[in-house]
Amino acid sequence: NLTIDKSVSLYGVQSGIDARNREGKAESRITGSEKVLEIRASKVTIDGFTLDSAGWDGRVSPQADNITIMNNIIKRTIYVATDISDLKITQNWFAETDGGASAFNSERSITGLQIKNNLFTDIPYSAVILGGSVTYENALIADNDIYRCGYQAINLSGEQSNLSVKGNYIENAYLAVGSVGDPDRGGIRIYGSAFTGPANITDNTVVDSYNGFAVKDGQDITGKEINVTNNKFLGNFNAGVYHGGTGTLNATLNYWGPEGPKVKGAGAGQVEHEPWYVKLTCQAGDGGNLKVNGTEYEREMFYQNGDEVQLSAQPISGWRFSKWEGDIGEAKATAREITILMDGNKSVTAVFTKISVIPDPGPGTGGPSGPVEPPVIAPSVTETVEAEVGGTVELEDGSAAVELPPNAVSEDVTVTLAPVTEVTQPTAGMVMIAGKVFEITAETEDGELVTQFSEPITLTFKLTQEELEEAEIELEDLRVFYWDEKAGAWIALPTRVDPETGTVTAVTDHFTVFAVMAKPDMPALSDILGHWGEKDILRLVSLGVVGGYEDGTFRPEAGITRQEFAKMVVLAAGLEPDAEPELTFADSDEIAEWAKGYVSAAVKAGIITGVGDNRFAPADPVTRAQAATMIMRSLGEMETSLELTFADAESIPEWAQAAILGAVEKGIITGFEDNTFRPELNATRAQAAKMLSKLTVVRFED
Repeated sequence: NLTIDKSVSLYGVQSGIDARNREGKAESRITGSEKVLEIRASKVTIDGFTLDSAGWDGRVSPQADNITIMNNIIKRTIYVATDISDLKITQNWFAETDGGASAFNSERSITGLQIKNNLFTDIPYSAVILGGSVTYENALIADNDIYRCGYQAINLSGEQSNLSVKGNYIENAYLAVGSVGDPDRGGIRIYGSAFTGPANITDNTVVDSYNGFAVKDGQDITGKEINVTNNKFLGNFNAGVYHGGTGTLNATLNYWGPEGPKVKGAGAGQVEHEPWYVKLTCQAGDGGNLKVNGTEYEREMFYQNGDEVQLSAQPISGWRFSKWEGDIGEAKATAREITILMDGNKSVTAVFTKISVIPDPGPGTGGPSGPVEPPVIAPSVTETVEAEVGGTVELEDGSAAVELPPNAVSEDVTVTLAPVTEVTQPTAGMVMIAGKVFEITAETEDGELVTQFSEPITLTFKLTQEELEEAEIELEDLRVFYWDEKAGAWIALPTRVDPETGTVTAVTDHFTVFAVMAKPDMPALSDILGHWGEKDILRLVSLGVVGGYEDGTFRPEAGITRQEFAKMVVLAAGLEPDAEPELTFADSDEIAEWAKGYVSAAVKAGIITGVGDNRFAPADPVTRAQAATMIMRSLGEMETSLELTFADAESIPEWAQAAILGAVEKGIITGFEDNTFRPELNATRAQAAKMLSKLTVVRFED
């Protein structure tokens, strides 16, 4: 039994060490059978001890002003039986106080009481009781952790002046006997006719207890300023707030968990609980993060029920935003910025998709080779485009824009324009412009990727003179290419340049990765500009199937000979010419030297069989029926369930019918506007290019 009669500071071996982190360490002990510690003098500090007693009535009894009890393990009640002031109890661990007692119990007036940052575990009765018909001025009970109390965790009575109970965490209060009697017990309770207020019960969390907050049965709080706000009441067995008395109770702006406000008791109708808080939980998948109302999201956030909250997805380098998942209500799933109504607890996930890395296929148009370096992606822009209206998505600096005309899509889409930089050189012989590679995607509200469009999409890229000079290229030499992932090659699009504005424009019917670059050895083909076959001809040029004539023309409306077409179909089918041609046609000598390897390869592949009489007729024009047949033979597919529906179907030779049907089924041929096929008509070079272009698409898809 230790009695202190003068001002002194006592330091145990654990002084200065928060007792909440002291379990298992060396101890300095103060013990006794009655009063373990009786402090009769003012200005006393007890720091770093274990306070215990072998007797039931062992207590710590502060009886003077300016007493600090800190960093102790306390296994007996701190009991105040004398009017005092400035009592500070902090960073102690109250552990299993014996004899059915409370951890802290006062029945006398205290001015300036502070109970802060303590840990209470397995307390038989209450962690803190401010009892009696006495006065408590400026009492603060804050930031304590309280686990497993037999009755209420914090019990409040007396005449209060500026009482604050805030930031406490309470778990399992009064659950041991919570199923019978005393329905007003639990986490924090107001009781006794002497209680006056004002009292602010704020920022506390009460979990898995009988009640979160309670007003004792029969208690009249009319006219008393009691504010129970900004608390979290989660999973409490009986109620979040129990009001067993009379008088209005302010219980607004609390968070009640998934079930919402849970109020009980005779005075439940006098509990003002609107508005209350609801919780927003967000998650960003791989590839990005998100902002809430312009602030980086870090942890769960709380809002008043009915608030509107703006979410913004922020993709990181190498990724693009894909869609929102979860509780977004009527918001558009594919819009990068959305507003949601917090009419309940919400859980939202931002989904991101990795932007495809453009591989280096090496020389020619073969597959990828060597290591692939991930690109560095500049900030992208994402906007919603209405189907019926159309719209333009443009980077902030105006360097790239995508224009969708009305009705290019059947429903509203979210379009993302993502610049891709520092990409490994994609193709030998090409000149790239730094920062002029882009991935463009479109998604529906359901997150479905849209790649094909019913109307042409216009792509516009703006270049500065500095960019051109750095690349040592002229604006007129630039083209827009798209990356054909299946073909493993860059494909040139019909491109227009405007020297006055420094823009490069192209049209496309699908989205993928696009680049503005030059290919010096690519023939200009001066006579295809604006021709209906320009797109297909450029595809074949990009794949190395055609190259035009020495004078820089393609001559799209000229006829094409059988040996010319043989070369083109062999290259479009991905075959190589025979180095040592083996030809047995009677007119083999008439085949040009440059064509013999291709004709030989076509014969071996079953693409060519001749025209009869063991003749190939190399200089004869190829007919449309012959062209269709050669193409389908290159695919090795001649069977189809379709029937010919052309108006001139009867004029199609029997030997060509299956091939033409297969070509129609594969989308390689469509016929003329008057629904004729005209099988014996000599094919033009443009018609042949269109069919062979379709062949390359089908071939790579298969």
